[in-house]
Amino acid sequence: MRVLLDTSFLLPSVGVQVAGTGEVLKKLKEEGNEFYYSNFNLLEILWVLISLERRGVRINMQAVETGLRSIAHSYRRAMEEVGIFPQALDLRRAGHTDMIDCLLYAISLKEDLTFLTFDFELREFLSTKGFKDVLLIP
Repeated sequence: MRVLLDTSFLLPSVGVQVAGTGEVLKKLKEEGNEFYYSNFNLLEILWVLISLERRGVRINMQAVETGLRSIAHSYRRAMEEVGIFPQALDLRRAGHTDMIDCLLYAISLKEDLTFLTFDFELREFLSTKGFKDVLLIP
C-alpha cells in the first residue's frame, strides 16, 4: 500500500512527540508499505514549531534541520500538481476548515494514496458530505 502520512506522523522526526505514531509506522513498514509526504506537511510542521515557540517551548533548530532532511531521505515526496487544488477547495467549501487536511486529502485522491491520519473528525466529515474515504485510521 502507498501511504500519505498526516503531519502527526512526521512531527517526531523534528523532535515533537506524538503518542502512537512510532508503533503505527513500525507496523505498517513491516507490512511493506511505502510512505509519502508532501511539502504541505513540511509547512504544517513549521506552523506547529512556531506555535510551540510562542508557548515558550525551546526548539532545537539543528534537530529540526536533521529531522527535515530525514523526512526527505526516508519517504517519497507526493506530487503537488495543480489538479489537487480544485478538489481541496471543494472540501473546504463543503465546510472542512483545515486547509492542510484538504490539500493532503486531494493529493491522496490524485495520486491514489491512502491517507494515514488520526483524524476521526475528517472521516466523519467525508462520510457526511459524500466524499470518497481514502483514510487509514489506526
